[in-house]
Amino acid sequence: MKPSISTFLKVAMVCAFLSAGFSQSGAQNPIMLASGRYAGNFGIQLNPSTLAFDRPFWSFQLAGGGVGFQNNAFSMKGLNFAGLLLGTNQFIQSDNERARLRNNGILEADAFIQAHIDQPGRLQQSAFVMPLAATFQWGKHGFGLSTQVRQQLYANNLGARMVRHIWEGFLYEPLIDSLSSSRNLDFQFDAWTEIGATYSYRFYQSWTKSMSFGITAKVLNGLQTLQLALDEFDYSVNFPDSVRASKVVGRYARSLGQDDGGVGFAVDLGYTYVKIDTYTSRRPKKRRSTRSFNFRRIGPARKESPDYLWKLGVSVLDLGLIRYNSTQYAINSQGTYNTTTKFFDLSQRNYDAGLMDPLLAGGPAIVANGFSVGAPTALSVQFDGKIYEQFYFYAGWVQRLPIFGEYSMRRTNYLTAAARFELAKMELNIPMTLMEYEWLNIGLSARFGPVMLGTDGFGSLFGLHRSSGADFYFGINFFEFWNL
Repeated sequence: MKPSISTFLKVAMVCAFLSAGFSQSGAQNPIMLASGRYAGNFGIQLNPSTLAFDRPFWSFQLAGGGVGFQNNAFSMKGLNFAGLLLGTNQFIQSDNERARLRNNGILEADAFIQAHIDQPGRLQQSAFVMPLAATFQWGKHGFGLSTQVRQQLYANNLGARMVRHIWEGFLYEPLIDSLSSSRNLDFQFDAWTEIGATYSYRFYQSWTKSMSFGITAKVLNGLQTLQLALDEFDYSVNFPDSVRASKVVGRYARSLGQDDGGVGFAVDLGYTYVKIDTYTSRRPKKRRSTRSFNFRRIGPARKESPDYLWKLGVSVLDLGLIRYNSTQYAINSQGTYNTTTKFFDLSQRNYDAGLMDPLLAGGPAIVANGFSVGAPTALSVQFDGKIYEQFYFYAGWVQRLPIFGEYSMRRTNYLTAAARFELAKMELNIPMTLMEYEWLNIGLSARFGPVMLGTDGFGSLFGLHRSSGADFYFGINFFEFWNL
């Protein structure tokens, strides 16, 4: 291996492990791990038709997962993790009055709550685990199988005083006997599993261009869901021990799974156009032994999918819904709760009885069985172009499209642009991502053989900006990298 490449690998490994070790929770299906020519099942998550242009003939994913978090109500002050490693003192202080009064040393608190929120509070969190997946190609045909567990949390239009109560607790004295109000409040929690089968096909190929389509069909199993959509929500905390909900207007639905779990179906559809790199295609192929599913004696390498100068893909993701056979409420009511006891106990099967009983007794409410939750449907566009040998530029866009269901899961919107250095045995991505068209993050992801690591919040690790979110994702995608 050339000295320059060896040095580059060492630097990349140090950066990747730093990002892996100090990222907070955070991420939906990884953005950057899906961009390269060795993405395998990660690429399928953004566009199933890209499987037709993967370099490996086969891949077997042993593990994968990620978590992500973004919000505009709480944020961490700049913290230099690199300086922390070198032993410098890092003061993590909070602009929270109660926290300032505590005597807990320099690590008083690790969060900041906005003193004057000039817009409704919003919070988004998502996670996924992909324990097993496989892909393989046969000529112009590509096939994939995957299993996945996904989870997401979304809250929007949280009133400023409500956010204060989330942080300080209901007995925060400055807000005693004052009205807290939230309009058009949305709160969603969803957890589900899916089993997917993918098919892609290069339906057109000439010397200069190629096109493919792909589809992933997924069976969905809803584990848990909680949907709260309130047009009006007014409450006050009354001294010394009660919370008075004076106006609650909207809908509430939930399912704990078990006997009232959900079932559903969704599809991903994708199209990719490729401009072929004709210079690379004319290069002589190496002579190698048996490869993938092409069983024959030692001879010329099996013909690979065409290398590209650039490619453009369009896809629609998670087009479907989950149907739950459980309770839904339409509410126009009021109620009083005691702050000395739990509003509800999550360890009980009817955990929301304590939450709903005062409202059911305090005004009109309609109770119905069964409701549907739309999958996190989105439109995605991807561009990947070769700048120079082994150097690429990637740009992507994901926009949620809440189409199906009485309630619809909200996928995170993002715009991203990234430079990528890619070899068969390793690659490095440096993306800049605009989450929800509001939060700009600098990221870093890397692959070393089959091991993938990454984060979209790399800039916050070095105190480049106040962090209002974080994420981390990883994968072990096994393929014939040693023979490429």
